[in-house]
Amino acid sequence: MLPPRSVAIIGGGPAGAALGTHLVRAGCRVAIFRAPQRPKMLIGESLIPAVVTCLRELGVEEQIKSFSTYKPGATFYFSAVDEIQFDFGFGAADAPSYAYNTPRDLFDKAILDNAEREGVTVFPFMAEVEFDPVSQGARLSDASMARAQGFFESQPDFVVDATGRSRMFSKALNIPFREGKRKDAAMFAHIDNVHVPHAGHIHLNRLGRGWSWRIPLPGRTSVGMVAPKEWVETFGSNTTDQYDAILRTSSVMKEFIQGARITEVTKYSNYQLISEQMYGPNWALVGDAAGFIDPIFSSGLLLSFTSAKSLSEVLLGAGDLEFYQRRHKRHLRAWQRMVDIFYDGRFLGLVRIGRHPEYVQQYGPAVEGLGLHLTRILTGVAPFHPDTQRIVTRSVRKWLPAKSEYRLRIL
Repeated sequence: MLPPRSVAIIGGGPAGAALGTHLVRAGCRVAIFRAPQRPKMLIGESLIPAVVTCLRELGVEEQIKSFSTYKPGATFYFSAVDEIQFDFGFGAADAPSYAYNTPRDLFDKAILDNAEREGVTVFPFMAEVEFDPVSQGARLSDASMARAQGFFESQPDFVVDATGRSRMFSKALNIPFREGKRKDAAMFAHIDNVHVPHAGHIHLNRLGRGWSWRIPLPGRTSVGMVAPKEWVETFGSNTTDQYDAILRTSSVMKEFIQGARITEVTKYSNYQLISEQMYGPNWALVGDAAGFIDPIFSSGLLLSFTSAKSLSEVLLGAGDLEFYQRRHKRHLRAWQRMVDIFYDGRFLGLVRIGRHPEYVQQYGPAVEGLGLHLTRILTGVAPFHPDTQRIVTRSVRKWLPAKSEYRLRIL
């Protein structure tokens, strides 16, 4: 496939904007078609260090830093009084030693504005895409071409779905997808006067069902929870009632929301979704449109940026679209393995073993070294680091049998 001279990207979120930036730097003519308004609150406010590397490559880290909260690590709570802190610097050999917690409306705008500065043209409407029933080739509708006012002299050479979980192309083509094992709902709001004891850290609590987060942002805190959908629905008929009831009936969460003011609640459902087909004759899926795993390790934006970079490299001649799909599916599967070890109790179980005097005394450096590899999961480099995957797998087999009392499953 020859490198495309012109590319239409449908969707102006971070994946689409990053892809446009990479392509226009290489001389492509690129247009992004986006909805006039994006939601103010989006899941994915807590970045991980591997994302900072992507921000540096795009040239936007200093701008993101200007409106974000510095994030030096993460704190996990086994109970209200039992916690462990992870300092990103401990596992920082392959990534920066910090990240940011960021308001997503400002973050997304910064990535898109940067794409425009680099030379991408942004149209404030969603283009319509049509597919040939035989070849499945993509083209912009005549109406969309007209609204683009001659930006493309003829149909663009390549079209990209960056519409996130709207999954425009997959729905139009009835592309099959693979769902994750869990059927959770994620709800969150921004709250003031929230107790966050460790400055900048994301704070993660294990609940009776599911888990919760506290993400300190400038002037407020994002407070959210992930729990089984059917359980959430027992707390009321609408999202606000469900969120409020779970907050105030949880012995863990009610302690840090006393006197708080809550914004509108945002809810996501059925987000573990991976498309089986990620490309066609002249089109591809990127970012969440291709697949999204889970919010637990904040991998969503990293996968968006890495898929955008990978697709740009392929379009510019480094491999083919099958290679892009194979590599991105491998990344998604790697993150799915990390997510699985959290929900089935292995991640927190290994954390507990690493703190247990008996294990430390008996196994010494082998147990102490676990901290490095568990921190690498939190920095975002573990799924691409074979040593970490091998050591975590071996440690689970050695110290965490299926019925081990140290496993802390997320129900």
